Amino acid sequence: MLIDYEMQAVPDRLDCYYKGVLVATTGGPVSNAGTLTWDYAPGPGDPQWCLVVVTGPLGTAWQYTLYCPA
Repeated sequence: MLIDYEMQAVPDRLDCYYKGVLVATTGGPVSNAGTLTWDYAPGPGDPQWCLVVVTGPLGTAWQYTLYCPA
């Protein structure tokens, strides 16, 4: 899996969880653009989604794109 993010000039933190486990993180607040990747190999009956949490101060601006495997 791949997440491209753009946190602009105001630092934000991005965390991604799969089945309740942290699988990708910026590790703290970051500015500007970056990419996170992790292995994604769901088994039969596993969830087909993940939870993305972005945290930052008030007045923040950010965007991300999550690329799912075909």
